[in-house]
This record gives sequence, structure tokens and C-alpha cells, in this order.
Amino acid sequence: MRCFNIVCVRAASCTTYLIPSSRADNLMMRSKTVSLSQLPQGQSLYLAKRWWILLPVSALFLGGFSFVSWLITWPAIRAAQLGQAPPAGWSWTSIIAFNCLFACIAVAGYWEPWVQLRTVFTEEDVSRPRLFGRTVMTWSSITHVGVIAALNGVKVIELRSREQSIKINPLCYKRQDKLLAAIREHAPASALM
Repeated sequence: MRCFNIVCVRAASCTTYLIPSSRADNLMMRSKTVSLSQLPQGQSLYLAKRWWILLPVSALFLGGFSFVSWLITWPAIRAAQLGQAPPAGWSWTSIIAFNCLFACIAVAGYWEPWVQLRTVFTEEDVSRPRLFGRTVMTWSSITHVGVIAALNGVKVIELRSREQSIKINPLCYKRQDKLLAAIREHAPASALM
């Protein structure tokens, strides 16, 4: 029987259920939360994730954008309403460029935690979102499993094949031991270091 990984969000908590396809079809008809094309193929491995990580990241960028708006954009808008030039030597071009630059930095900072939390492990493969589509790597195609150091001493697991690699941050998972056990169980023995 084929199973789907359905994510249900209720009051800031995220629960993942494995539901048989016949029940998943009925659930989709009632809830309309996700479509069948968005579900991963094959049976998903349940790995609980720390979704709360997105809250401080969101608060940081929302606070930063509010500060930029209050410090630069709002005084320029008020000056324009009074028929004056933008304050402190700012031009409208530089104000718009600065706001766009900050928005790009915010999206780039939000992207990595979001990608880590949207990584899906199934019995057949590992996949994670890209800007256009998903990176899908079958367990049998993995040639190297290694640990690399990232910023501030945080260790990141890298799954590498001949064509691509997927980096996994264990801090995004509630049970790092289950994550490591799933990788050890499914990756080829020759790829493990």
C-alpha cells in the first residue's frame, strides 16, 4: 500500500502523518490544504523537525525591515507629501534600491532554514526544494556522506552523488539520532565514512 506524507498545521504546531492513499484522497477532498502533485512519491520517513526556527528568523527580518522603513522610507514619504526633497541626501532611486537590497537579503536569509525544513526523506530518495523545482537524489546514487563544519562550529551533513549534493543541518531536526540512523540505514555502505 502506498503512503503519503501529509503535513497538518494547527496553532503553530506541525504534525506529520503517514496516511494510506485511499484515506489521503478523502482527506484532500475535505481539507484542500495540499494537492496530490505536491506529495513526495514513495513512503516517507518520519523525522520530526523544529519548525519554530522560522519564527526568530522571521522576527529578525521583519524587525529589520520595519527599522529601515521607519529610518529611511517613512521620512522620505512624509517629505514628498510636504513637497520637499528626501531627507539626508537620499534620492528616491537610492531609497528604492536600499529597500530592494534589504528585501533580497531577508529572502536569502530565510531561504536556507526553509529549505532545510522542507527536505524530504523517503525510502527511495532524499529531496529538497530549489528555486525552480526540487533536487532529488536516490539513496543508491550517493557516493559520499560526510560532515562539514559551517559557521560557528555547527556541523552539516553532506550527501554527495556524482552530479549534485544535499546539505542537511541536524539542528533543524528534533531527534538528530533518528536522522543519522536513517542516513546510515539507507545510504550505501561504501559512501559512509
